[in-house]
Amino acid sequence: MSLSSAKNLISVSNKFTIHHQQERVDSKQGIYGCFRIGPFKGTKSLTFANLLRRTLLHEIPGTGIVQVIFQTPTHEFSTLPGVQESVIDILLNLKQLTFQGYCGNYKRGTISKKGPAIITAKDLNLPYPIIASFPDQIIAHLNTGFEFKMDFILKTDKGSSLPMLKKSVTSSSSLFLQNDFSPIKKVNYTICEERLKEWIELEIWTDGSIQPYLALQTAVQNIFCEFEDLYPKTLELSTE
Repeated sequence: MSLSSAKNLISVSNKFTIHHQQERVDSKQGIYGCFRIGPFKGTKSLTFANLLRRTLLHEIPGTGIVQVIFQTPTHEFSTLPGVQESVIDILLNLKQLTFQGYCGNYKRGTISKKGPAIITAKDLNLPYPIIASFPDQIIAHLNTGFEFKMDFILKTDKGSSLPMLKKSVTSSSSLFLQNDFSPIKKVNYTICEERLKEWIELEIWTDGSIQPYLALQTAVQNIFCEFEDLYPKTLELSTE
């Protein structure tokens, strides 16, 4: 089964289809997509919808900042010279940033800005091919006569990162962030009956770093790969 078409996702066969019914930018810096999948026989639609929802929520990778390195030793409850926001506010703003593209293992990025200025996501010097999903997201406000420099570490992963935000007030130039890498904010489905068959009405909300149809494509391919590896094992049972 192929999911290579972008806007009108696929027509797998004369019977089974996935229709891209709607897509729009959500008011909270995200993207909403709605799909109609089917038809299914019996209760297979519910089984597949549950599997698809869990895969979308837990198996789609994302990229986020997991570590911040300041020029001078500091801690999350302190302030930086010339910066209106506290360190913890800067960390929380960085945590809310979303990125398009994958970087695999840890990659370093930088920020360098002279005041007066508003530091936004477009001021980040990001490793290729990573780009900020929303370049106008504000990170900090910088006063006149001050310069702000900072390094940060990006990572692509699934689920949540293990490092927690430092709780100790001991000064250090390096602070860690707990990050939720999943680009999927919410998934809903409804089972609809039509002509004695069932359809899945699937709704996907993303954080803006990935299009809903690409998230659906990745999820379905992930499911197929799992079953593709499993099926040959069932054939071996008859020889035991």
